[in-house]
Amino acid sequence: MAESRAKRMKIVLTLAEQREQAAARQLGEWRKQLVAEQAQLQQLTEYRDHYQQIYAERSQVRSANDLLTYSSFLQRLVVACTEQEQKIVLVQRQHDMSLQAWQRSYHRRQSIAQMIDRLQNDELLALEKRLQKELDEQATQGFIRGQWQD
Repeated sequence: MAESRAKRMKIVLTLAEQREQAAARQLGEWRKQLVAEQAQLQQLTEYRDHYQQIYAERSQVRSANDLLTYSSFLQRLVVACTEQEQKIVLVQRQHDMSLQAWQRSYHRRQSIAQMIDRLQNDELLALEKRLQKELDEQATQGFIRGQWQD
């Protein structure tokens, strides 16, 4: 007997599950990277704020050289924070695209699984109808044989 369509579709379901798992792994990697980049920004921001606070609390008169050094260092921290924010935007975009890819693969797998369920139900109904028809034919033949023997 030929293999049923539902059984053949299970191969497609397996492939869809593999794609979904790969998309989930990719999404997890982007999520980890996003969290790491956000933590890096938090550290940079805290360091910048701390450095500003310490420098502001100094009560001594600062030399021009101290002001230039401070200004240069603070500017580098501000640039680093800005670059980190831009990096987070890029990683967030990648994360969002990865999330969309996972959602598509998830919905595709669900659709295939639902189709297989429908096919199995249809095959079961067809089998039940065929068995009922065979039983009806056997009953009819038994009735006819009984009529002829009387």
